[in-house]
Amino acid sequence: MPGRVKFDRTIFFTVLGGGAVGVALGLLLLRAIVPQAHDPRPAVLSMLVVPLGLFIGWLLSPSREGVATASLVCFGLYFLSTFVAARLRTFFPAWEYGPTVLAVESLAGLGIALALGAAGRAHPRVERLRDRHDPAALQALLHRSDASPAERQEAVRALALQEGPAAHWFQAALADPAGEVRREAAVALTGRATPEDLPYLEAALRDPDLRVRREVLEALRWVEGKEARALLSRYWQQALADGDTRRRLWGQAAPLFFGWGLVLISLFLPWSRIPSLPLPRFSGGAVLVLLLVVGGGLPCGEWLWGLLRGDLSGHLERLRLWALLPLAVVLLIALLPLGGAGPEASGGTAGAGLWVALAGALFGFAGAFFLRG
Repeated sequence: MPGRVKFDRTIFFTVLGGGAVGVALGLLLLRAIVPQAHDPRPAVLSMLVVPLGLFIGWLLSPSREGVATASLVCFGLYFLSTFVAARLRTFFPAWEYGPTVLAVESLAGLGIALALGAAGRAHPRVERLRDRHDPAALQALLHRSDASPAERQEAVRALALQEGPAAHWFQAALADPAGEVRREAAVALTGRATPEDLPYLEAALRDPDLRVRREVLEALRWVEGKEARALLSRYWQQALADGDTRRRLWGQAAPLFFGWGLVLISLFLPWSRIPSLPLPRFSGGAVLVLLLVVGGGLPCGEWLWGLLRGDLSGHLERLRLWALLPLAVVLLIALLPLGGAGPEASGGTAGAGLWVALAGALFGFAGAFFLRG
């Protein structure tokens, strides 16, 4: 059994160093730049540099806490430190607001560094083997009964960084009893699986964990050859024959169709950039609007055609490319001079149609990448 976690000075000093750089930059801004500045941006930046420095130091450290926790904690530090500083100034009116915020963030950063150092590293045994470049020991760790699922998952990540073919270790990982380990193995195979690995990937497509099957599908997309394409086609034909799977896929496609619906609705709203809407004449703006409508409908049509064929292999990749078209068109309409009234002539706004179209294009773009099967 692993012993008690010791205080990790590497984590502590890495996070503390990032915070210290932020404090130095914040002091430089407050003392040298903010007094001569004519806008509030340097003052706002002085409140951001400490959380940003802590975040970078956190990511560079071998802490067991990942990006999600670092983002949440550092944003919370930036958000709450301003309120704490304002509250402190009610008790100490002589204190300046900017330095007070910096002091609060510095003390909180010290506490974060101490907490992370006390928590220690995520998986010291895996890190030791990885630093020693010992893939054989990492592979043996996948079979050890005293290794936790999280430790085996980290071992798979470490093995994925090794050079050479993956077949000598990923078979055991794909058969691991823990779903997160099998999913990590499928992620590691993306871009490195070969046609020789297809029998194992085909078996993994029957995994009871939906997340594992999605990652195996992604790995199969990168395998060249007719056999891989045929395997994908067989999988989709069998999956789409199941009513529950079809309903789940329709639910996944909802953002895609919702985005196209917003694009269509935007045509009946005022656009300051193209004053001829909603009945555009044959002009440069009309061509862009036509591209917008067609581009928004192409991913939906690609999706429907795949469902009608009973085979989505290949369609998901194409509809993701099509989803870029309406987004690019909306940005062109927003940025190019099309001879319309323009934002300046409409009170500084771009018109409701443009904003609704932009929301629809973003929904469609996100929905296209959300479709995983």
